[in-house]
Amino acid sequence: MVLKIVAGQLTVADAAVEYGISRRHLHRLLARYREGGLDAVEPRSLRPVSMNRPGFSGGRVLPEPTGSGS
Repeated sequence: MVLKIVAGQLTVADAAVEYGISRRHLHRLLARYREGGLDAVEPRSLRPVSMNRPGFSGGRVLPEPTGSGS
């Protein structure tokens, strides 16, 4: 879709209607495309980077492990 807009085959307004997304989002995608090419247009995770670290508990306090009953 971004390539069609850049090539002049589709307007932002027409693409928004055809693909069911806002013109504002399309303009964001176009800006990302101009800065980093097609790879920059790939969907991004909305999860904060810190949550992708191994061992992150999401802010929850985990209980202490219990012994074997001895």
